[in-house]
Amino acid sequence: MFALSILWAALTALVLGGVAFFRTRDFRRSSRLSGIAFGVQLILGLSTMYLIMPVLTGTFFGMTPFLILAIISIGVTAIIAAVQDDRAKPGYRHDRYYDRSERDEQTSKPAHKPLGALLGIIGGALVAMLVIVWVVTYGAVTWSTNNARINASFAHVRTAAAEEKLPKTDPDHMVQVTRSIAAYLGQQALASTGDNLGSIY
Repeated sequence: MFALSILWAALTALVLGGVAFFRTRDFRRSSRLSGIAFGVQLILGLSTMYLIMPVLTGTFFGMTPFLILAIISIGVTAIIAAVQDDRAKPGYRHDRYYDRSERDEQTSKPAHKPLGALLGIIGGALVAMLVIVWVVTYGAVTWSTNNARINASFAHVRTAAAEEKLPKTDPDHMVQVTRSIAAYLGQQALASTGDNLGSIY
């Protein structure tokens, strides 16, 4: 998980830094924004992997959590870039306005190319892609006729009463569950007898 978090943080920083440099041709600014994206993505990735521990399955080869975190990182970086864009406007300073000579000097410098809006558009496009893929995937899995038949053919599982006799088990028609679910159901069955067998077994 640690290596995967670092890999996604590096990938996010590399892509964002490349877009920033292509847009602004300012290596220093691009490096700073790339570093911010790397830090945000790494912190979010490690926190998510070790605290929430999501199951890495499903769409995008199971990388959906990291993709969502990458969108958040891009959003944070876009906000920072937008603030920089606003402060770089000619004639504006957060504490006072330039005088005429300062404005003339500022306007003679190369134009500051805005970056925040572009990063915001990229983040919005990724969100739209996620939503579209999720809707299509959900529709294909749950709404198709074939899957409806498959879901209808699943066995109906119920908990038998203590006095019921178990029917003969057909090994070709056993419902498979994970080890944790089997252990949970077994503990429930042992604890339901009233003999406190759950603490023994």
